[in-house]
Parts: sequence; C-alpha cells; structure tokens
Amino acid sequence: MQLQQALAAQHVLVQAIKQEEQVDQRILDAFLRTPRHEFVAEFYERMPDKKHVVWKQRKQTEIQEEAWLQLVYRDVALTTRLDANGFPGSSSSMPSIMAAMLQALQAKQGQRVLEIGTGTGYNAALLAYLVGDPHLVTTIDVDAELVKLAVPAITRCIGPGMTIIAGDGLQGVERNAPYDRIIATGSYPSVPRSWLVQLAPGGLLLMNLQRNLANVMLLLEKDEQGAIAGKILPLKASFMPLHDGSGAYYRCPVPHEPIEPMLQELSSPPSFQPANLSHKEFAFFLQCHLPQARRSTYADFQYLEDPSSRRLIQFYHGTVRGSQSLWQELQAIDKDYRMLGCPKRQDFSCEIAANHQYIIVYKDRRWII
Repeated sequence: MQLQQALAAQHVLVQAIKQEEQVDQRILDAFLRTPRHEFVAEFYERMPDKKHVVWKQRKQTEIQEEAWLQLVYRDVALTTRLDANGFPGSSSSMPSIMAAMLQALQAKQGQRVLEIGTGTGYNAALLAYLVGDPHLVTTIDVDAELVKLAVPAITRCIGPGMTIIAGDGLQGVERNAPYDRIIATGSYPSVPRSWLVQLAPGGLLLMNLQRNLANVMLLLEKDEQGAIAGKILPLKASFMPLHDGSGAYYRCPVPHEPIEPMLQELSSPPSFQPANLSHKEFAFFLQCHLPQARRSTYADFQYLEDPSSRRLIQFYHGTVRGSQSLWQELQAIDKDYRMLGCPKRQDFSCEIAANHQYIIVYKDRRWII
C-alpha cells in the first residue's frame, strides 16, 4: 500500500476528528502516527433493507487501494465481527469518539494503562503512543481469534513489548496492576470490582455504563483513601457489550398482542408520548428512578417494564395499556424532569459506595441504581 496515499487518508481523518471533538494536539498526533488500515483488513457494512438486517462484507483484498483507504479512514465505526446470531460482535470504534475518550482519559507519558476490549488493536496502539512505551500497555479481549489478529498489527505499528491477552477482561489483569489508567472499549452494566481494585490511587477509569434504558460514559477517580467518585461525560455513543465469553445479547419476552386494561388514549392530556422513552437524557433520568426498568419494541408495540415490581405498560396505536401504577409513576417522573429544566447527563455525578452501590447525584438529590 502506498505510503503517501495512506498518510493523506490519515490527515483527512484527523481533520474530521477536529471538526467533531476538541482534543489536544498529542491526541491528533497519535492518530496521525497510527495507521487504521493496518488494523482493519475487513469489515461488515449494514445495507438498507426495511424488512431484514443485511450485512455486506468488505475485504481489503477485493477493493482497489485508494477506495479501501477512503472506506477505512471515514469517521465511522466499522463492524469487524458478527456473532453466530448475526449481531455485531466487535468493531473498530468511531475515531472521533475514540479521540474524545482518550482526551478524557488523559493518559500521560510513563503511565501504566489497562485496556479492556482489544478488538482490532487500534486503540491499544494509540495508547502506546500516548504513554510512550508499549511495555506500559496491557490489553485483554475475550475473543482469542481477535487477539491473534491484533498481535501482529500492534507489533508492526508500535513494536514489541505490549501485554496482549486472550481472557475475561471483566476480571482485569492483576499481574501488571496497579494501573494509572483503565479504559473499557465496550459497555457493561456495572463497574467490575476487579477494575477498581487494580486501579492505582489517583488513577482514572473510563467506561461506558450500559443500563437497560440508557448508557452513560463514566469517568471515575480513585482517591488516596480508595474512595471512588467521578462524573458523567456528555459523550453519546453506543458500544459493543462486554461479556465473559458466554454471549452478550438478551431479548426481553413481551406480549405480542394488545393487553388489558386500556388505560388512556394518548391524544388526551397528559400527552406523554412513547417516543420520550428513546430520548437519551430523559431515559437516563427515568433509569435513576426505576433502576431495573427496560424498554422493548415488537412490531407496532412498545413496552416499558419494571421487573422489580412485575409491572408492564404497553403503548399501542395511540393508547397506553397495562399497569395503572407504573403509568402514573412514569407521568410523575416526566413531570419532575421537566420541572427541573430537563437536566442533561453531564449535570449528574456518580459515586461508588463501599458496598458497590452506584449513587447518582444531581444537586441535592441522590439515587441508588
């Protein structure tokens, strides 16, 4: 592959990152010096189809060089692996989101870093550039085949010395701990205790906390006494779920026909609309109040379920059906959200108590999720 064409494509990508995110020059330099095409030899592109999910595989060996570089150096996530059910299993994340996460992580020269979710190895190589030595970076992925592909790509680009492991990243990597920085490139519904134990005092941990209704980007710090607290970043992105190798996807069983009783027609006040459930800021606020709640859809049906109380409401053709108490609680939460001025996720902070409870804080309010 011609060097000049690759460098030109990298510069185009860096300009795209600069348009999307405010990041330090050292972050941009990392992208300029770390070629993405070395880590992506093939990917899957979702094709437009109203009835089915259709993926088309793109391979470097089947596409002209210049066209391949244009595809790989777009500021988009590239799905690099599908699981047995046809769901995305791994990806090369959107570069502007990667840059924003690296900016938040503030990895510095000489710091020891743990990455959960090696994937293609691209982000691990960026981390090695930022800390100045591949020996300081440890990366782990549950998929041994991905690790096997990532090792030579990482070695080609930044040299030998990085610790690259096939294993359960939810357990961290104790042998190289403590870490000044820990970053998870996938999402998980909680912060594993092992990560908190392996984080050095004064260290930062960045991860996407994936709950049923909303995901948020957490930046946590461990103080000298071991207390964990931090903030929620305004980054809005979806990430592949982390798992222990047993699979990550769960589908909630719901009724596939109208349920009774019919509580109200949504055209009459109060006019809460089911589309509000997919509004990211409101969904997070709702999750604070109903920590176990989850939303699902099937055909023309939309559902909000609270498994902890075994309550379910169904939205169908302009009506709301099911649990009266859950419907009333949902309306009250929506009213409270609007009275507070529709706070955004970055207006909240997070604490992790000694018993591993998650405490979300907004001004004088606190929720345990």
